[in-house]
Amino acid sequence: MANRTVVTLVSDLSGEPDAVTVTFAVENTRWQIDLTRTERDAFVRALAPYTENARRVRGNVPGGAVDAPTR
Repeated sequence: MANRTVVTLVSDLSGEPDAVTVTFAVENTRWQIDLTRTERDAFVRALAPYTENARRVRGNVPGGAVDAPTR
């Protein structure tokens, strides 16, 4: 007999299915949150005033970033 396990990623905010994991860092602390694509887009828009004026850090650094446009 075969078994199948299905894992459904749900939003940590709304509990809605089809979420994606977003990784970001604030003050050297790395965070992950599962968001729907709509919530992720709102998160990126909320960060836009900061990311549009920030310096992007490359290389092996603690933390991560959402996939926001770079300038």
